[in-house]
Amino acid sequence: MKTGFIYLGLILCLGLLLRLPYLDFPSIGHHNMKENEYISMAKEMLRTRDFINRRVYFYNGLEKGPGFMKLYPQIPLVSYQIILAWKLFGNNLWVPRLINILFMLGSIISVYHIAKILTKDKSLALLSSALMGIMPLGVFFSRNLQPESPAFFFMLLGSLFYLKFISS
Repeated sequence: MKTGFIYLGLILCLGLLLRLPYLDFPSIGHHNMKENEYISMAKEMLRTRDFINRRVYFYNGLEKGPGFMKLYPQIPLVSYQIILAWKLFGNNLWVPRLINILFMLGSIISVYHIAKILTKDKSLALLSSALMGIMPLGVFFSRNLQPESPAFFFMLLGSLFYLKFISS
């Protein structure tokens, strides 16, 4: 029983170690474009004290002042996450990214429990969580400031609670 948790802890440590090297890497390049949008929204929300309307620097760049972003209708939860992290820990990139990494580590734990419920085999559950921990796209996207990691975590958490509910 305890060896399963020890192995799961080692898998979580490995998953964390794979995600830490680029924790404070600058947000540059094509693959970080969405991240730049969320960072820009957060900066504009702090500058204007308007936390409802989404403005960014680089859309409508030739017009005077940052333009309103009407491209995506969803609530900018990642921008709120960035603002909260900046208020608590200062203006940096590593704390908001660390929050997304923690969501992905929670996803690894959720996959372990889901696989344990579905297969009734702890070794298969550990293998599933290990694969989740080293999955290249999971490593890359979990350190980006994008809604994929929290959304994936809550999707898995909902699946886990559903499986627990139907098994009871």
